[in-house]
Amino acid sequence: MVDELGRKLLDETDQALAAVSGEVPFMHAGMGAYLQGGKRLRAKLLVAVATKGPSPRPRDIVRYAVFVELIHAGGLCHDDVVDRSTTRRARPSIGHLLGEPAAAAAGLYLMARAFEQVASDESCVRRWVGDVAARVARGQAREMTDLYSQNVSVDEYLKRVLDKTGALFQLACILGAEAGGFGDDVRHVLSAYAAHVGTAFQLADDLRDILGGPFLGREPGTDIREGVYTLPVLLTFIERRERGEELRQRLRDLRWGKDRDAIRACCDLVIQNGAVDAATKILDRCVGEGIRAASSLEGDLSGILEVFARGVNYDLPVRSRAAS
Repeated sequence: MVDELGRKLLDETDQALAAVSGEVPFMHAGMGAYLQGGKRLRAKLLVAVATKGPSPRPRDIVRYAVFVELIHAGGLCHDDVVDRSTTRRARPSIGHLLGEPAAAAAGLYLMARAFEQVASDESCVRRWVGDVAARVARGQAREMTDLYSQNVSVDEYLKRVLDKTGALFQLACILGAEAGGFGDDVRHVLSAYAAHVGTAFQLADDLRDILGGPFLGREPGTDIREGVYTLPVLLTFIERRERGEELRQRLRDLRWGKDRDAIRACCDLVIQNGAVDAATKILDRCVGEGIRAASSLEGDLSGILEVFARGVNYDLPVRSRAAS
């Protein structure tokens, strides 16, 4: 997806993130799960866009890539506190290692370090960053207020996802356009593309949570356990799918006891009733809309963005699992 220059800039991004992980010694053991490894999707998207621009600025590209990854890492710390997750990327979460107060402090620290990266930028950059920070916070807050709600519509859910996850993908493209020397017309196209693709990425992650298992390296049903009802669960109710009332009762029972087998039964139900396939079709539609948005771009950038869009459902054997 990235060329030789892009790989060099991503290596520099990794080095900068590794340095941040050692800045607070007592947190160092827990920071690795958030700042080392991972797909680096937002940074890769930013670098791929910027290096195809008419006048790329390497130092700004790295600085912006570090920014988006620090914001993302800080959000993961927050998510792990809310979800009470014990692992992150196959490592112990910082909350599990050091306690939830340390995890909350780590998340705030990473976000503060992120905003340092752009504090001296032009007002337009700071405005874009501030807007996205507010949207991400709004999406997270809306998710919390919707806990255990079975009455969220598809449109409401997708709007929440666009704020919570899609906004940071949009910012990666916007900052990539800025650091690459693109004009406003390209920036607007890239923002529209990233809105669709960022939404698709979150839908794919929702499906990973339902499917779970060793092949995905995660326990199924973390969202259900915490009362976060994602698109397949909501579609069971909205579309009046088979065994919907059974799912309602199972979800009510889970509020009083977090039995692993009961959570797995809920996941199996939405796989078997076709809600996972229905959610996958919406994911595919988002990917297609993103590709169409990018098709107006000149040069090979549109092809690179198409490859990125088609890869957001990595390691997701949805159709084969649903059919089994």
